[in-house]
Amino acid sequence: MPSEDTPGLSKISVEWEPWQIAFSPDGQRAYVAMCDPASEAASKGRVSVIDAEVNSVVTDIDIGGPFFGILGGDLAITPEGRYLYVTGAHKVTVVNTTTNQVSAVIPTPDGFFSATGVAMAPDGNRAFVLAQRGDQAGAMLIVDTSTHSIIDQVTLSFDPFGVEISPAGDRVYVSHSSDAGVMIDLETKEKKWLSFPFEGAFWMAVTLDGERAYVGRDHNDNVFVCNLSTDTVKTAVPTMRNIGDVVITPDGRRVYVAQGGGHGDEPNVMVIDTSTDELTCCPASWFNAQPRGMAITPDGRHAYVADSRHREVVIVPIPEPS
Repeated sequence: MPSEDTPGLSKISVEWEPWQIAFSPDGQRAYVAMCDPASEAASKGRVSVIDAEVNSVVTDIDIGGPFFGILGGDLAITPEGRYLYVTGAHKVTVVNTTTNQVSAVIPTPDGFFSATGVAMAPDGNRAFVLAQRGDQAGAMLIVDTSTHSIIDQVTLSFDPFGVEISPAGDRVYVSHSSDAGVMIDLETKEKKWLSFPFEGAFWMAVTLDGERAYVGRDHNDNVFVCNLSTDTVKTAVPTMRNIGDVVITPDGRRVYVAQGGGHGDEPNVMVIDTSTDELTCCPASWFNAQPRGMAITPDGRHAYVADSRHREVVIVPIPEPS
């Protein structure tokens, strides 16, 4: 494992284990979903609010419990930045970002024990929330963000894990803990099984044109570059292992991949050039890390990475493209 941090990294300490990160549209605030691991059976959730100008926590927002780290703790923010949606056990918590107070709690329907992934429509009118039932069945809940209420749901024949929405807002991609997942057409609600040649919960970043996706999953040594029209893999980019998140920079030129450390000399953050689909400059490492979620600042200058092992948010500089 690396004995020294990559030069230029800054770190922000948070009180609990961080899982996912989201930025306000203006880039002034970062929101970090955290889990108190003191008692797994009744863990509590909290959101730390970071002032991105000075890189310090300005307040914490309690969202109660139970709150299961990897089965929850996903974040999505409305395009104007007013509301933050946070998933957790049995509920979705809606935070008013002006007051930093909980403004609504949306319970999952009867029989569902956990809300896992959440994605926001580009126009902000709908949020798409995944809910698990625990018997190899689940649903995608469609939430009206003007009323913070569930208005529809799409039944799924598996326990869903993560969700990604296309840039056009017409499709969502839902992963499963043991199968490749499905694509859901948001106009017709029709489902299409993805035929990608890998299984398990995945993290996906869709290119700005909606044509390709970079897909990584835990316990896999590659990031797969997938053609979304044909459900085929164009190429596999060798990273290392234990991928925690995959995100694309706002200009679409680079893909940042967070992956677990403590297993050798491999970086904790690796970078893929989308023009060549090859690893490129500026990987980052820090000692004995366990990266989870990651978010890119809206100006594309930094990647914020949640490190649950050290209870830190690590800030990785993103250089200007050459």
